[in-house]
Amino acid sequence: MPNCPADLKASASVSTAVQEITASLGDHASHPLIAQQLATLCALSPYIARTCRQYPEALLELLELDVFDDTAVPPTLATLETDLQSAFDALHDKASLVDVTRTAFEALQMQTLRRFRHKQMLRILIRDITGIASLDETLLQLSLCADACIRCAADGRMPIVFRVLANPTLRMESGSA
Repeated sequence: MPNCPADLKASASVSTAVQEITASLGDHASHPLIAQQLATLCALSPYIARTCRQYPEALLELLELDVFDDTAVPPTLATLETDLQSAFDALHDKASLVDVTRTAFEALQMQTLRRFRHKQMLRILIRDITGIASLDETLLQLSLCADACIRCAADGRMPIVFRVLANPTLRMESGSA
């Protein structure tokens, strides 16, 4: 783990982030990664701090899967695609129980994709910053995450994502360019 200046770790924004994240983790707050390294991770990466605050369930899932153990095997493309497909299957199951407009459903699909991407980026960044992953592993995992998202959109599971990716005008209008 890289050194982090003590004043940066003790800054008000990092302290607030660490308190909020720790509070949202419940029993998992005693996990060694959280107890010993969360302040450093949040100080070194505002993205980690922001993502853990916005999606605490993503960090919880990653902690439960023990992906921050240095013996953990990183996911393959097939595993990432399966995880993303499972998230979309759950979304379809929920949507079939209630009357959801097409626009609302497309917004939920985009939200599901964002949650998946943030969770994977969190996993990749933490493993990179803590030194668990090599540079080669980090770059491979970034590519596999992108491939899984693109394949999911391209094979018709997410028509809205495919339309946005294929149309630069829609990307600019949606703010995702």
